[in-house]
Amino acid sequence: MSYDKNIKILAFVGLAGSGKTTAVNYLADKGFPKVTHTDASQIDNLENAGQHHIIEDGPSTWQQYKELKEQFHSDLIVIGLIANKHLRHHRLTVRENVALTETEATERDWHEIENDNIGGVIAFADHFISNNGNLEDFYASIDAVLEEIEFRV
Repeated sequence: MSYDKNIKILAFVGLAGSGKTTAVNYLADKGFPKVTHTDASQIDNLENAGQHHIIEDGPSTWQQYKELKEQFHSDLIVIGLIANKHLRHHRLTVRENVALTETEATERDWHEIENDNIGGVIAFADHFISNNGNLEDFYASIDAVLEEIEFRV
């Protein structure tokens, strides 16, 4: 498929508890369409429907990143979300839907790094946001990146 030169796909990447879902939901609440689980057909459908700025929750593996980058090239903008391990693990232990123990959070980190190769995806991010503060600061950091890259509804 030939993509409109104005399409931008903003993908959030990071280890578990770094704020990916929070970032995606924040932007979806602002009116941006979102896709999850790195489904290129969903992106195609949104682009065909006239959407030009799309939020992606992922990619979550190096392979998914390579496939998206091959398909969308510079239209894919990756934002790496960084948070201290202690804080990420705390967030994971108090999650409402699926809380993890500290041991499970550590095992998940190892799995994402060794099996999913997420470290490479984070390293290749186009922009980085630190998520070690409060929610208001996190949202302000997201908004600053959106402004910088001219990503608007």
